[in-house]
Amino acid sequence: MLAPDRRKDTSPQTMGKNMSAMKVFESTKIKLELSNPNQDWSLTLSEDKFIMEDYECARSIQATATPLVPMAPDREALFFVTVYVRPWATEVWHETGGVALKARIGKKSANPAPSFLLLGDS
Repeated sequence: MLAPDRRKDTSPQTMGKNMSAMKVFESTKIKLELSNPNQDWSLTLSEDKFIMEDYECARSIQATATPLVPMAPDREALFFVTVYVRPWATEVWHETGGVALKARIGKKSANPAPSFLLLGDS
């Protein structure tokens, strides 16, 4: 006895019915959550919520760490950013990853701040 054919029915009539049931998420909401255990520092992101379409590539987000009090050179701080996603038409946020950021106060430069000399008709 032959086993029944278990291949999918790929006829246009069946595919049309199945395509609506197999809707692929076209866009995803993304949320970045900061964790800053350092009371002497502030951390801001250029974006913390956005919608990413399925055809978009990754984007660059700028993080700016600012000391809130004067600090000695070589002082460091560690921050954490966690990424959550919520597929379109859902209500549940999923943690998908994250990154640790380290900020450091640089050493004082031996050179003074740059100055500009404007040359004119002399």
